[in-house]
Amino acid sequence: MRVDIGNKKLFASILERFFPRIEFHEINGLSIDSRKIEEGDIFLPLIGNTLDGHQFAKQAESLGASMIFVEKNVDISIPKHIVQSTKKLFYDFIREYRNKLTYPFI
Repeated sequence: MRVDIGNKKLFASILERFFPRIEFHEINGLSIDSRKIEEGDIFLPLIGNTLDGHQFAKQAESLGASMIFVEKNVDISIPKHIVQSTKKLFYDFIREYRNKLTYPFI
């Protein structure tokens, strides 16, 4: 799944609130699927019952991910930031973004 960030300025303010010490460049999207990464996306590798998304970090990097949040160290050259849970971070990002939008959700 990939979420295209429509309001980049709003999303950047959310990122900066969560991570005030990290410098963010323009983020185009947020993806938990390395196959769907587009240039400038953040990759959030999730750990599931059968797969660990961290094993796809190199693929996400090669497709243009600009940053990755991880639960464990991976060998990549793009900026990476270790968090306790990428799944929780994903939900937190989406919840905050949705709560800041002014139009109704159905």
